[in-house]
Amino acid sequence: MKSRLIMFLLGLTVGLAADLEGAETPGKGYPSIEKLITSGEYSKAAGNLGKLLESDPEDRLYNRALGYCLEKTWDFESAVEVYARMLESGDESPDTRARLGNCLRRLNRFDEAVEHHKSALEKELSPAGRIRVLAGLAECYSRLGKEEEYKKCLEQLRSLSGRQAGLVEVRSLLRKKRYPQAEAILFRLYEKHNVDNEIMVGLAESLIRQKKEYYFVEQLLDKIKPDDNIGRFDVDLLRCRLHLRNGNYRGMESKRNMDTL
Repeated sequence: MKSRLIMFLLGLTVGLAADLEGAETPGKGYPSIEKLITSGEYSKAAGNLGKLLESDPEDRLYNRALGYCLEKTWDFESAVEVYARMLESGDESPDTRARLGNCLRRLNRFDEAVEHHKSALEKELSPAGRIRVLAGLAECYSRLGKEEEYKKCLEQLRSLSGRQAGLVEVRSLLRKKRYPQAEAILFRLYEKHNVDNEIMVGLAESLIRQKKEYYFVEQLLDKIKPDDNIGRFDVDLLRCRLHLRNGNYRGMESKRNMDTL
């Protein structure tokens, strides 16, 4: 039972090393929690986990699952509280550090995020975990305007994953409104990974901003299958922006595009 649940949570944190060896065996309530999470009912799962944690506030497995659910509902402030509490209770796993850094980054608290990402990198990480943490750190440096640190971090990331480095560079270029450069990188990535959700979303974003290739963007959005990183909301929001840019207000207001907004 414990082994299966640990593997389940490791699946939720793909690419990050999760130190769960000290976690207690979950109680009877966890199987229903797992079912809620896998079906995308994150708010309900978070509510149930909160109740379970009332009897054991320091249970690492429940806290980790709660933090994940809060991230998925974009409640990053509450997720920060969960991960910070885990660190205070002695959990020094790189996964917790990295997730706290990620949530702080999403809240634009970049200086704090940098410290947690750097701390995670000092620990033993899987190759995929190191890629994700470096990507988060590079993003923070870019947002802070620390170009030297950003470039150094980007090169480290590029040596491990050209794809991930390209996506980080694209986000930086889009913020600077350097659309042609971002588009060139995205098309190169798309040629190699033409069913990659993050690349398709980035390419759609770039083309929408430039008011280009509407039909191709529609095709891209139709190809995206929502997953753990790109949700239905993200796709529908892009589709609405596409219709707005194209003056197609009827398409923007259709139930197809608005039912999740």
